[in-house]
Amino acid sequence: MEVLNSIKVFGLEDSIKASKYPMSVDIDTLTSEVTPTVKALGKAEKGSGHDQFLTGIIVQFDLAFTNKAWVEAERYNFFDFVSSQSTMHRITKFNLDNSYIEYVDQRVIDIMKEKVEDYNANPTPKKYLEVLYTNPCGFTLTARMTTNYRQLKTMYEQRKYHKLPEWQAFCKQLEELPLFMHLCFGEPMESKFKVGDRVEVEIDPDDFLWDAGFYVNATIKDIDVEFPRWNMGGERVSFKYRVHDVVELSEKEREKIYLGNLEDYDEIVAGKWLSERCLGKVYYE
Repeated sequence: MEVLNSIKVFGLEDSIKASKYPMSVDIDTLTSEVTPTVKALGKAEKGSGHDQFLTGIIVQFDLAFTNKAWVEAERYNFFDFVSSQSTMHRITKFNLDNSYIEYVDQRVIDIMKEKVEDYNANPTPKKYLEVLYTNPCGFTLTARMTTNYRQLKTMYEQRKYHKLPEWQAFCKQLEELPLFMHLCFGEPMESKFKVGDRVEVEIDPDDFLWDAGFYVNATIKDIDVEFPRWNMGGERVSFKYRVHDVVELSEKEREKIYLGNLEDYDEIVAGKWLSERCLGKVYYE
């Protein structure tokens, strides 16, 4: 089950940098590197105020919840509606066969269909209210929401083991937000690349293979071709790799690794360099 869609995250790097303001006398020197202090602030106890920078990491998404779950979601102060579907306006226009969670009794759905059909054939205010009030709490509606990591941190802790499957699915998808578990709960970062994965990437001389702060040590696989003279700024070439190592990088380490460094490049693609930074025939394991 997926309840979140069209997810957007804003202000992540700027908020991480801002978390360092209190102990800085020159903010121009600050970076968005996630240091041990940043992680300590992010996972601080709720209400302590130390995790305030999480408020600056804005998240927007479409959330599909039943009426039962929406009643519970509305208790959170910083979980705001942008816009939503409306039973008040459109209850008699929905496709009821696709509008209910699986736990709604089919007999109740059949009653709803009868009442909607009766209203559409001869609409009256009384019949419309009967449709509205008969509608069970397993009816699903989608809303566009805006919130932040600090609010989601509270919701995750309170709802992770909730009985409603929607809340469990909600929390599971929160775990996939960029750095959410790392910043809010101190869990280790993970790369989307795993050892043994086959990945295809397109690189040029200004790129290197890394993902969300990870150095991905990979070997070119299934390629044995002659490349033309390839200087800095040359054409882009697609390579297939097999990942054999994934290492988390600090920001300083990220700055050191770039494709123009022949030694680092050899470690990444296990290729063979010729003079003048030209890639010749590729040798692979």
